[in-house]
Amino acid sequence: MNKRKFLFLTFEGFTYSQKESIAPDVENIQVIGYSEGKDEYEAFNNFVLRNSWILDTGFNEIICIEVKQAISEGKRFYLEEFRSLSSQKLHTPI
Repeated sequence: MNKRKFLFLTFEGFTYSQKESIAPDVENIQVIGYSEGKDEYEAFNNFVLRNSWILDTGFNEIICIEVKQAISEGKRFYLEEFRSLSSQKLHTPI
């Protein structure tokens, strides 16, 4: 049986801004990790077995999302390219 790929995320916690940034720290979704399995449960079990440190954190609720392509093959975006565009050149959200 083919293994499926899953990302594990949490809404818990927050991310620090860069030291030199005047932007505040942000609340966001954090990527906890990824793993493979025949289903979500097997993939998460495999993740925990390989990353036992997760059990020692304060995280409790983990969200699982299936990924349909290799994580390294995903499209990358660089914000610097968007910063140089005027607002007229940005597309309206669909």
